This record gives sequence, C-alpha cells and structure tokens, in this order.
Amino acid sequence: MPCCSGQNQKKPNQQQLVPCWSGQNVNRKTNQTCSNTEKPGIKETLLHNVNANVANIWPAKLKALLLQRSRYNRGRFFNSHIYNFSSMNQYETVFILTPVLSDEQMKETVAKFKKVLTDKGAEILNEEAWGLKKLAYSIQKKSSGFYAMLEYNAEPAVIDTLETAFRRDEKVIRFITVKHDKYSAAYAEKRRAKWAEKKQEA
Repeated sequence: MPCCSGQNQKKPNQQQLVPCWSGQNVNRKTNQTCSNTEKPGIKETLLHNVNANVANIWPAKLKALLLQRSRYNRGRFFNSHIYNFSSMNQYETVFILTPVLSDEQMKETVAKFKKVLTDKGAEILNEEAWGLKKLAYSIQKKSSGFYAMLEYNAEPAVIDTLETAFRRDEKVIRFITVKHDKYSAAYAEKRRAKWAEKKQEA
C-alpha cells in the first residue's frame, strides 16, 4: 500500500527470501526455493552459507567458501586451532660455532637452539655434530669452527625465531637454513640411517 513518500511499503505477511549456495532464493521459514532468477551478490551468498549451511557443504566447496570469505574479513575467519590447517615443512639448519668453545659449551649451545625450536612446536628429526673443521675462508679472524646440523619439521615462522637467536649469540659465526623438497627429504632420510649406523659402530 502506498505511503506519504510515494513508495510502496513492504507487506507484513510478505515472506523474506535469502540467497543460498546454488544462486537461488530460499525462504527462511519453509526452506523452499522460489522462481526469482535474480542472482544474489557474492558477499551475501557467502555470509548466508557460512552462518547457516556450512554443515551441508562438501569439503571442496567448504574450502573454496572459506578462501572467498577471507577476502571480506581480511583473514579473521581463519583460526588454525579450529580448522587445523597445518603448514609444517621440513628444514635443515647448519651452523658454525666459534672454535674457542669447549666440548661442553658446544653441546650446551646446540641444546639451547634445539630448545628454541621445540618451544615453538618444531619436531627434531636429526642432530649431527660434525666437529671442528677448517673454514674455506677466514670468518671473524677465525680459520676453523665447530659445525652442527639440525633437521626438523616446523612452521615457516619458526625459522625467523631461530635465526634471530643465532644473530644474538656471539658464539655463532655462520648459519644457513634450507627447506627440503620431497627429493632432498628422501636423501636426508637415507643420510640419517647412515649416521645412526656410524653411531652404533662407535
């Protein structure tokens, strides 16, 4: 019925329609689609499905829905502890310690960096102490250093934490971290087996 502004008011008994995943309109009360062919907006479709129909969506569609939903909420929709989206990678870090350390000090330093990793949720796969070796060139007026290697699974953010700890420790003169792909990971597994055999023989 017309109002004073010249516009038509919404009828009290008019049923409200909302968009669904298929692009059709759904009645909130009866859950029936109507014949209106007007395509709903993407944002409205996503909001409705996240709040009401997530349980009825196949996993592939749910993943796509979450990715699109994050565009509107700037990533606030993602909670790794809820959806368990793991980003663990396999890394190998080799670092060189100053040669003036005793064997006990070297072991304590390596243990400290292992703790940095484990405190951030990393899984230590292998640890190797290569001993005192001559450097290819002089570093900080030193011609040799203690080499150590750690192999572990961790999230990418853990690498920044570990390398910050390296830079703050005066006993570390060089370090490098490499991310394994499937081929280097397979090679590293074979090397771990050989290293374990050497330890048993010793």
